[in-house]
Amino acid sequence: MEMAGNIIEKLRNNNIIRKTIRPVYFFYIDILTGLRIRMDIRKLKRLPKLQKRIYLLGIPTAANMGDMTQYLLILEWLRKNYPDYDVVDFPSRSILYKNCRFLDILEKKLKPEDYIFFQSGYDTHDLGGEEDIMHKAVIPRFPRQKMIMMPQTVFFRSKERERQSSEAYSKNRGMLFLARDQVSYQKAQEMFPDLNVVLYPDIVTTLIGKYHFKSERKGVLFCHRADGEKFYSKEELEALKTRLRRKTVVDSADTTISAPNMFVRRDVRKYLHKMLLQFSRYQVIITDRYHGTIFSLIAGTPVIVIKTTDHKVTTGLDWFAGIYDEYIYLAENLKDAETKACQWLEQMPQGKIRPYFEKKYYAHLKEFIEEN
Repeated sequence: MEMAGNIIEKLRNNNIIRKTIRPVYFFYIDILTGLRIRMDIRKLKRLPKLQKRIYLLGIPTAANMGDMTQYLLILEWLRKNYPDYDVVDFPSRSILYKNCRFLDILEKKLKPEDYIFFQSGYDTHDLGGEEDIMHKAVIPRFPRQKMIMMPQTVFFRSKERERQSSEAYSKNRGMLFLARDQVSYQKAQEMFPDLNVVLYPDIVTTLIGKYHFKSERKGVLFCHRADGEKFYSKEELEALKTRLRRKTVVDSADTTISAPNMFVRRDVRKYLHKMLLQFSRYQVIITDRYHGTIFSLIAGTPVIVIKTTDHKVTTGLDWFAGIYDEYIYLAENLKDAETKACQWLEQMPQGKIRPYFEKKYYAHLKEFIEEN
């Protein structure tokens, strides 16, 4: 299986092969997606009704290591804290597929003691994707079911989409909604006045302080996005890389990797360790990724955060204020980022990064849920 994943990854990185097989690839993906949806429906139908169950909905279908690590840690947290519950998970596409009647089947399976948890992430928004649409389909359908929305970033451009989500989410007044930054928290309070909205950190923060790498460090790693959330242009970032290359080694990476998501999800720990090991080999990381920031802290590498087009990354840093100040720097612009990188190349922080978020927050989440 790993060999197949390596072959696919090499093919994806070959531009000529990619252009040649692109139409065939997407045809194959459509067939494979349909097959996975049918497998999910079969899995749901075969669930024995008598057992208590937790349904984790909206799990990631892309090889984004931030999302995948959230998924892994949520699963582990659920199994640890609810050992007498069976935990099953489904992606949004299977829930929404028009011909599969997923929600009709789920309605027959659900019992009053069952829980529905929703995957954490940037999922309560109108920027694309299926997650918010899935939320609006599931929540009103089961208004009395116990539901927990794991930490979310909330952002809407369209007032109409915001109104629709506000109305749909509020149908389940017992739902606990966790917001993962101050801006999202304020927005969620405004949108969902009848829900219990709580400010809560991303579960990936619970890994900070748990890894201790002894890698030889050299240079700067850029971990930056290539989507609509980026603030700086490719040319601006390349110019910064060129200036830093006059002083040290400069490499680039992203938290979205090229490995097939089906392989990543089966062994998230392996891919996570590989990424953290990579992050641990540099003196400085410059990123506009929120999980790029968290992975840097887990790897013990000082991180310079640059702007994105929304609040997710910059307001997410508030969690680390007063805890990991020595290792995080929010750059006002790319010149500021360059200056700070040069300082850290001369002298890295010496303080020890210690665990904080598991004991402070996630050790008490079950109790908090049961009190809700």
